[in-house]
Amino acid sequence: MNEVKVGFGHHLIYFFCWLIAMVLGFLDLVSVRELILSVFALIDLDLKVVGLLDKLGFFGFGVIGLTVIILTEGYFRSGVSSGNLFERVCLIFGVQLLCLFVFEGGRLVIPGIVDVARPSIIPTVMNLTIGLLCLAVWRRKCQIRLGGL
Repeated sequence: MNEVKVGFGHHLIYFFCWLIAMVLGFLDLVSVRELILSVFALIDLDLKVVGLLDKLGFFGFGVIGLTVIILTEGYFRSGVSSGNLFERVCLIFGVQLLCLFVFEGGRLVIPGIVDVARPSIIPTVMNLTIGLLCLAVWRRKCQIRLGGL
C-alpha cells in the first residue's frame, strides 16, 4: 500500500469522523434497546423479567459499544495512513445508518405502540437514504481504487 504523508489536518478529520461514528453507534444501541423493549411490551412480558433482561442487555450493549468504538478507531487510523479514510468512513457510516433505519423502522411497524413512542418516518427514511448513499459512494470508490472492476 502507498503511505500518505499525514498532517495535523488528517488527524483532526479522522478524530471528527470517529466521534460521529461513536454517536451513530450509540444511537444504534439505544434504538435496538427501544425496539427490544417495545417487543417485550407487545408480548406482555412480566415487568421483573423485562427489568432483568434490560439490565443484562445494557451490560451486553456496553461491551458491544466499547468493542465497536475500539475497532472503528483503529480502522479509521489505519485508513489515514493508507490514504483511504474516505472509503472507510463511508462504509462505517453507511452500515450504522442502515442499522438505525432497520431498528427505527421496526418500531414503526410494530402495532400497539403509542404515537409518542413511535419514531418519525422522515428521519427513518433519511437514515435509509443517507446510508445507501454512503454505501454507494464506498462501492464506487473501491471500484475506482481496484481499477474499475
